[in-house]
Amino acid sequence: MQNKAQRHLAIRQILSQEQIHRQEDLLHKINRLGFETTQATLSRDLKEMNVGTRNKSGIGHIYTIHDDYTYQSTPSGVLEAVVSIELSAQMVVIKTKPGFANSVAVHIDGRKYTSIAGTIAGNDTIFASLRNGALPSDFINEIQTQFPNWSSILKP
Repeated sequence: MQNKAQRHLAIRQILSQEQIHRQEDLLHKINRLGFETTQATLSRDLKEMNVGTRNKSGIGHIYTIHDDYTYQSTPSGVLEAVVSIELSAQMVVIKTKPGFANSVAVHIDGRKYTSIAGTIAGNDTIFASLRNGALPSDFINEIQTQFPNWSSILKP
């Protein structure tokens, strides 16, 4: 079963790679990826993700995600999915339970941490690059304010 954060990631990937004109087309693509989603759920997802339409010259209206997209809440399971966080110079390595790395990375990217330049996620590992001039302690301070219980999984 796929969770909301994974579904949002799939929607984001589809909309960044394809020009979708109708919500029905997006729903079919999401369902083909294994998400059991209804039209009502997809509509709520699009609203939460700040997805709208824009007119593209010669094509018509297409769905697009506005730049100010962020998660408004912590998806259930994200906190429990993180197994360890290890800091190394300008890199943060985050280990998750198998299959959860994308969801956690989407959540981290959505939070727009000032210390993180970006993330790359695999199946159970996330590599997060620190911004130029940011210190590992900056990242630690940022995540501890939002996720105090992650302190126990931080590795020096």
